Amino acid sequence: MLPSSSVAMITYNGERFLQHQLDSLAEQTVLPDELVVCDDGSTDKTMEILHRFAQTAPFPVRIYQNEKNLGVCDNFRKVFFLCEKEVTFFCDQDDVWFPQKLEKVLKIMELESDVGMVVTYDLRIDEHGRPIHRRSHDEHVTPFLLRENSFRTLLSRKRFAWAAHNIACRTSYREMLFEKDFSPYSFDRWIFQVMGVMSQVRTIPEPCCAFRRHGGNVTSRSRGKKNPFVLLYRAIQRRQDVGNLYGEYKIWRQVITFLEKKKECQYPDGQILYQEIANHLRMRIEVITHPWKRLFLLAREGCIRRYFRHSKGLRDILSDLLAWPQKLPEGLRREELPSSSELF
Repeated sequence: MLPSSSVAMITYNGERFLQHQLDSLAEQTVLPDELVVCDDGSTDKTMEILHRFAQTAPFPVRIYQNEKNLGVCDNFRKVFFLCEKEVTFFCDQDDVWFPQKLEKVLKIMELESDVGMVVTYDLRIDEHGRPIHRRSHDEHVTPFLLRENSFRTLLSRKRFAWAAHNIACRTSYREMLFEKDFSPYSFDRWIFQVMGVMSQVRTIPEPCCAFRRHGGNVTSRSRGKKNPFVLLYRAIQRRQDVGNLYGEYKIWRQVITFLEKKKECQYPDGQILYQEIANHLRMRIEVITHPWKRLFLLAREGCIRRYFRHSKGLRDILSDLLAWPQKLPEGLRREELPSSSELF
């Protein structure tokens, strides 16, 4: 028997693409046992589309509308706790799921009871549903997954996050993931990084949904900008911004602090790797904020090859070397952090 499944969907002013996503859920070869939707205060026809679909859907549909806007992370957390079935699939409003997505994931969950999370690839499409012809950022992992399908493989290929629409998680883990009213920095990245250490993970190395990129995505950095020089300039800015490095550092520290409280885990080496990545990011902050020590710190970090293991190698070495000196963010000054000598 395949485990029962919930699809957890969040919506916000999604009338443009929502019907396509709902239709793809109704066309699954194995239907979900329920669709649970949390709308974040839409002012367009999103609620009308949802209620119309609920009348004819081949599975139960429960719809909730928040009294105030919660944002993506807290809204996903809310809908996760409203799901009642064994496995929860996280669903965006503007994608399209391929017909066998649920079936393929649930078969893995049925055969391997110790697997807590399954992740899948996606196919990028534009606002008109046309494939975006470029190399998938997941393809470099495929040959290694064919040899060993595990979280260890993903981390060894620097795959540190996965989008919510690619993740299916056993619902029983949610109390462990979100203690009390805890709300993490990023819902999908939090689940991926914590579940990877706390349970067995499997990957389906083939596209199971179409991920629509239309310039208005919450995670879109370009926001419709297509000029390659503008995109390159923004990319350089992000990589040299000590505020971005500081934010990334805090993300890893939040995961590390959370996992330190857990007595049992499936992949303890993952915690060690997380700490090493945090130390590397802390050192990169030191490089940019202390120009008089820059060459010395770059040489040390380069010699132990952390730039090559946890960053983009020579690209980030040059980026940090040429970065304009910046002040440390105020919050970092108040934290008790290891000194430079303790990071090696």
